[in-house]
Amino acid sequence: MTIRACTVRAEEGAPRDTNAPQHSQFVARVDSAPVWAPGLHEWVADTSTDRVGETVGWDGQTVTLRPPEGGEPWHTTTYRRATQREAMHARLTLENRLGNTLC
Repeated sequence: MTIRACTVRAEEGAPRDTNAPQHSQFVARVDSAPVWAPGLHEWVADTSTDRVGETVGWDGQTVTLRPPEGGEPWHTTTYRRATQREAMHARLTLENRLGNTLC
C-alpha cells in the first residue's frame, strides 16, 4: 500500500479552475483513493476490539480513542467511522455518565 500526501496551493495570478482548490488543502491518498481521517471528538469504531470511542488524538495512522463510559484511552490502527446507531449509543452513554439530559 502506498500512502502519498501533498499540499495543493493556487498560484498567484494563475487562471482559476473551478474544480481546483482555492486555498491550501491537505490531501492524503492511498493508491489514489482518498483516505478518511477522523476529526477531534468524532465517534470512531475500533474494528479490532468492536468498541466505540471519542477521538482525542490522531497522528496520521494511529487513532487515540476515549471510551464514552469513562476509563483509560486506547490506541488503534484499525478503525472506521461509527454508524449513526453506534454514535448515538456512545453519546447517550456519555451523557448518562455526566448526568446530563438530551432533551
